[in-house]
Amino acid sequence: MQNNDVWSFANKLFAVILLKYSGISFIAALVLTFINEALMNSWFSMAFMIFTLLVAIIGTEKELNKNFDDEGNRKVKKQ
Repeated sequence: MQNNDVWSFANKLFAVILLKYSGISFIAALVLTFINEALMNSWFSMAFMIFTLLVAIIGTEKELNKNFDDEGNRKVKKQ
């Protein structure tokens, strides 16, 4: 990270996104466990975790690009 402001923003945003989507993923995994337990004992639970991490990383990168320029300075919003 280029500076402390970018680092703090990215850490807070990643934590919020990860908690939100991991909660959704957990509920979906529980529901699928009751529907088809054999499926959840295979690779499917790992796929939920990987998908959740990818969504959190991509979401954080999008927000960083919206709010910061290439040098790490906050973008000024036009009014």
